Amino acid sequence: MLLAGIIELTFSGRTKEVEKLMNSTNMVQKARLTYILGLIDKTVLNDLEQIHNIRNIFAHSFKASFADTKVLKFVRKLSTAKGQEVTAKNSFEFHLSARNKCMVHINAVLDKEEQELKKAQKD
Repeated sequence: MLLAGIIELTFSGRTKEVEKLMNSTNMVQKARLTYILGLIDKTVLNDLEQIHNIRNIFAHSFKASFADTKVLKFVRKLSTAKGQEVTAKNSFEFHLSARNKCMVHINAVLDKEEQELKKAQKD
């Protein structure tokens, strides 16, 4: 996952410890760690937490849908849905938009961390 990649690059000299951390934490814990490290902002952290909550609803219910009140509650908390009317018809689009926004942000951070690591290795 992208968050794991950021953490691994940030702690590149501590391979064994990072591996233990990555194997013992879930996506939300990794997101919180990247937030604490200043690698993602509060908005991305919030979106990742809401996306995780939505994912859990679908993982634990065969009847889950983006029309469910529990899912709609989490979708409304996404940055892409702030100030917008969230309905059963558009909730998936807000979810998808937030996921894409998070991926773009995380990829940018990952690219920056990779560049800094390469620069440090040259020096």
